[in-house]
Amino acid sequence: MNIIFYGAHYWDAGAWFRKQQFAYRLSKRGHRVFYIEESKSIIHWQKGDRNSLFKTNIIKKNNNLYIITPSCYFPFPNNFMFRKIYNLKLLFEIKKILK
Repeated sequence: MNIIFYGAHYWDAGAWFRKQQFAYRLSKRGHRVFYIEESKSIIHWQKGDRNSLFKTNIIKKNNNLYIITPSCYFPFPNNFMFRKIYNLKLLFEIKKILK
């Protein structure tokens, strides 16, 4: 079974939260787990940040656990159009990853 967790934290930053524990344990039981890390605004992006400007990164932690770091989102996330465009981009990238 494919399971997607949308985490509000980076996978390996600080103490683990419940979502990270569930994702790790479900992957050990044979489920394919995709953990989506938090994203940053383009305005707050700095060189060396984990989120790249336009590319979503994927890291394979074990056979069944994939960490997805989405690209930065557009400024003004409360704007309907910017949020809609970013969500569609993220959905398209996740569908491509799942195939």
